[in-house]
Amino acid sequence: MIRMKDNPPFELIISKSKFIGQCFDISHKHDIELILHDLKKLHPKASHFCYGYIIDEKHRGSDDNGEPKHTAGKPILEALLKSHLTRTLCVVIRYYGGVMLGASGLTKAYRDTTYQTIEQTVFETLTLHDLYEIEFPYDLYQKKKSDLEKLGIITHELFLESIVITLQTTYDLKTIKMLLYGYKKIHLLQQVYA
Repeated sequence: MIRMKDNPPFELIISKSKFIGQCFDISHKHDIELILHDLKKLHPKASHFCYGYIIDEKHRGSDDNGEPKHTAGKPILEALLKSHLTRTLCVVIRYYGGVMLGASGLTKAYRDTTYQTIEQTVFETLTLHDLYEIEFPYDLYQKKKSDLEKLGIITHELFLESIVITLQTTYDLKTIKMLLYGYKKIHLLQQVYA
């Protein structure tokens, strides 16, 4: 999974109109309303708040926000698709500068702003990890702790009647059980991206 690490706004001026692009991580379509609400408070004099979004293969869309049909939202969405992004919203805010750009000029302005916004956004690749809860007796703790650390990251230790450790790893349950033979109990808690 790819996630945004840094998403600074990008600004482009074309024929006296200012275009400000910014990408955002989203999980649901209702995230868009919240982000737009904040952006409209930040840019109260802007003319248009156009966007494209992709959550996954089935959930994607765009909005021209008053610009001529398919001149804003569609080129933003196309740039997101060509950049192979998911769970991403790109908003391009326009401050109208008094010069009409025409349909092709608008399309190019929104497309160029989106590509340059994506280019300056910093993404990181996350790996799917399993979180295991592993229980074992105290006499195995010193012997096996280094084995556990080789398999992943110990995120939590609980010392009760026996020791319960939470291990974050990319190994599957079968491999974990084979490598940690002799432990009382090993089970998968959940999967997380990290």
